[in-house]
Amino acid sequence: MEQTQRAKLDLALNQPRTLVLLFDNPLTGENRYGPYYLYAFADPDTGEELSFFAPSEAHDMLEHYNAGDRIEITKHARQSGKNVITQYIVVPANGGPLKSKLNGNGKAASPAPHAESSPVTPSTRDKLYDLMLQSYKDALAIQQEVNSLNVDKCALSLYISRQRMLTSGNGVALTSLT
Repeated sequence: MEQTQRAKLDLALNQPRTLVLLFDNPLTGENRYGPYYLYAFADPDTGEELSFFAPSEAHDMLEHYNAGDRIEITKHARQSGKNVITQYIVVPANGGPLKSKLNGNGKAASPAPHAESSPVTPSTRDKLYDLMLQSYKDALAIQQEVNSLNVDKCALSLYISRQRMLTSGNGVALTSLT
């Protein structure tokens, strides 16, 4: 990652923000607080480059994306006793490929470096992708109502329950999502 001074990414609570990842991997290091992961993004609307020191949980989600991928990142905070717990949700903004879906070295087979991913149309997306996306949206709505909820666990629970309801007896075929 090139060393450039970028504005700091400020995420408003519970407000999804669409960004474009500028590099495949973050700048990493360690300081007295432990390991750090510095990501670089571009705002697709303004073109402004932004830096983001990702906490470990956000890094665990961001590391599955490539340069040029559009992501939607949302910062959540909730009260747990006297503590405020911050959580991050990272999902593809355009249904783009994740590194885990690409070839063994985590690179797309043909795109040029720093090229934006080709958008995946709803007709070519996997039903499981749509099911997970809807589960996250519903978990976020529930979190706003009850204000004391682990969004990741709720979304995963919804996803698993919905997947089970949609699978046939042999656990293979999916029916429609509605």
